[in-house]
Amino acid sequence: MVFSNFIGLIRSIFEKLLDKFKASFGDKNLKEAVVDLLNKAKYELIEVRKKMKNLEHTNYDLGMYHYNSGNLSDAIFRFKMLKKIFKVSGQIDYFIGRCYIERNQIEKAKPYIESYLKGMDTTFREEAKYCYDLAYGRIQNIKAIPQSIVKRTFNLLAERYDEIFFSKPNLPQDEVYKQINAYVNEVGSPYGNKVLDLGCGTGYIAKMLKSNKVSGSIVGVDFSSKMIEICKALKIDHAPCYDILFEESFESYFSKEIDKQFDIIIASKIISYFNDPLKLLTSCKEMLKTGGVIALTYKVSSQDKVHFDSLFEEFQFDEAYVAKVALDCGLSIKSSVDVKFPDGDNGKLMLLIKV
Repeated sequence: MVFSNFIGLIRSIFEKLLDKFKASFGDKNLKEAVVDLLNKAKYELIEVRKKMKNLEHTNYDLGMYHYNSGNLSDAIFRFKMLKKIFKVSGQIDYFIGRCYIERNQIEKAKPYIESYLKGMDTTFREEAKYCYDLAYGRIQNIKAIPQSIVKRTFNLLAERYDEIFFSKPNLPQDEVYKQINAYVNEVGSPYGNKVLDLGCGTGYIAKMLKSNKVSGSIVGVDFSSKMIEICKALKIDHAPCYDILFEESFESYFSKEIDKQFDIIIASKIISYFNDPLKLLTSCKEMLKTGGVIALTYKVSSQDKVHFDSLFEEFQFDEAYVAKVALDCGLSIKSSVDVKFPDGDNGKLMLLIKV
């Protein structure tokens, strides 16, 4: 609209000039000059529009770069520029709202999340509904944290994950190794076990199992591409630590038609991202050999059987509730021991046996 009005203004000016100077110039030459000038102006305006469009794309790309790098202030600046200058909304509203939630500025997040949900874009509908429930304290509606949010979190953490979470002594993962090693020795299968590492992360447990020959082969599953890259680079005696790695969700992996008879399944804190452990434990049981073991770790709730921590965006569970779920899906509880997570929260490690 702005450009067409501008063209009309130019045309009007030249028409007046044409009338005024018609006697002084050849009519044909003047008209040709006017046409040439109009065409040139049109071309230049088209080029301006292209440059403005490129600037819009550049700011979007920069916004996403900062968002995916955890530079939330810079991301908000770029996204707001898109809204103000280029009148872009839709997905931009979701990203601004999500940035504010991650900064724990909930009131600032609300109008952007609401704006996105009122719009026509559906790309981030699941994530926006989750953020809306989180922002308005509708915790009872939250059944799981959207996978894209969890994936982005671990992609951000990947490079410094070991430094942040594995630099302290007496980690839950150390206890997992200790308990599994004791169990496989007890049942007379101390070496060469087939292991499934769900939410393999940076491969902390896998390295211990493989280097001590407890495992003969290890399959890793994680939907963080950055974590998978780290695991691909892990070597034990110059050979890959993991025999195969899958970059996908647990549900997607469970649905694959492949050999799934494992001796050991590691499920370290992965139930923190959905509120019902039954589906996970049922699927794991189907993938275990008789006598196989699941090492399950989780954060303990001191309030309810299932508690959602809105600040850290994770689920916590009552021990009695998890024990009941395990028994309901036909697993035997070998042991349940206290562990302490690096952030200081209390947790449990359960060894669950397929009998």
